[in-house]
Amino acid sequence: MRRTAASSIAISILIVAVVVAASAAYIGYQMSQYSAQVSALSTELRSLNGTIASQQQAIESQLGGLSSQQSALQSQLSELKSSMEFPASAVDATGQQIVVYSMPTHIVSLMPSDTAIIFAVGAGSQVVGVDEYSNWPPYLSSLEANGTVKNIGSGWYPDPEVILSTRPDIVFGVSSVPSNYALKQQFASYGIPVVLLPDNTVEDVIQSIYTVGKLTGHEATAQVLAENVTDELRFAEDNVVGLNSTPTALVVWPSPIWVAGNGTWEDQMITAAGGSNVFSNVSGWEPVDPEALIVEKPQVIIYTAGHGEFNYTEFMSTLYQELGPAADSVPAIANGRVYAVTGAYNDWLTEPGPFVGDGTILLSVLIHPEAYGMNYTSIPHVVSPETFSLPVPPSLPVISTPVYVPAVSSP
Repeated sequence: MRRTAASSIAISILIVAVVVAASAAYIGYQMSQYSAQVSALSTELRSLNGTIASQQQAIESQLGGLSSQQSALQSQLSELKSSMEFPASAVDATGQQIVVYSMPTHIVSLMPSDTAIIFAVGAGSQVVGVDEYSNWPPYLSSLEANGTVKNIGSGWYPDPEVILSTRPDIVFGVSSVPSNYALKQQFASYGIPVVLLPDNTVEDVIQSIYTVGKLTGHEATAQVLAENVTDELRFAEDNVVGLNSTPTALVVWPSPIWVAGNGTWEDQMITAAGGSNVFSNVSGWEPVDPEALIVEKPQVIIYTAGHGEFNYTEFMSTLYQELGPAADSVPAIANGRVYAVTGAYNDWLTEPGPFVGDGTILLSVLIHPEAYGMNYTSIPHVVSPETFSLPVPPSLPVISTPVYVPAVSSP
């Protein structure tokens, strides 16, 4: 019995061993098959990756070719556009007809207002020189820092040698600065046109936009810009229709006090904004005695404080020092309606450029806050983009910072 049982156990063990061996052999076979399949798939994957890489290179090569073709077409388009727009001519503030035979690539601006107009019409990439006070668009400083645009110093006292070093093919100045006239005469002997833009009225500013656009090859953009400025002016005027005209003084320099009088674009802005210029008896920009504020009794005094000479506190202190207790007889002072305008808002009120519409809206808010559902007590004494936002609808066209597109080539 014992021998039979032992024999049965041995047989069972043998069977199990055979089954295990067979299973192991089968598993080994399956693993080898899977390994072969994985190896084949790896080979196919490497081949596929190679094909994809090759196709990618081909596509990139085609894209490179298309990019080159696009650049060539863009260049041809620019040449065609230039040939259609030039020669171009316009009459400047001196009555001279300026003729430009090809798109200018080396433009110099003598004044901040000129610079703003040039960039706003889309001719920024053609600018090689600006005056030291030009600060718009905001990226202009970086263009000066990297040498793309040269600082030519003061436009009020231009240095001809510095300007000539930029190899200008056209220079823009303004008619209100006498030294710009002298430069115009001097550069005539070099064959370099100096375009003096008119800057006495708001209409002059709009005409200047058209002139710059035409002479720089951006007439269509200039048309849109001029229409936007007109829309902004109309918005300001429409908001104050039917309101009483508020006596207003615009102080453009603090000590001695200089004011904007009649015959200035700022005088027109005050009127369009629902104010009456208390210094309309002054011609142009002139100094006045502080006592004139007591006589004229402005209800609103707006001081363009962007030059940094006096801040609001210093300006008010100076007024009290000059006028004494009589300062409180000036309605604007007594009622707390003296505003120091700084930052970009200052430029809107002191430069006859593309922001005269925005400046007029700002004046209308300061003069007639009730037209915008506001009270003058809610307006800060220091008015800047950081302290006060203009209450305008999103639908109103505004002048935005132009995109800078570097020129394709520089002669």
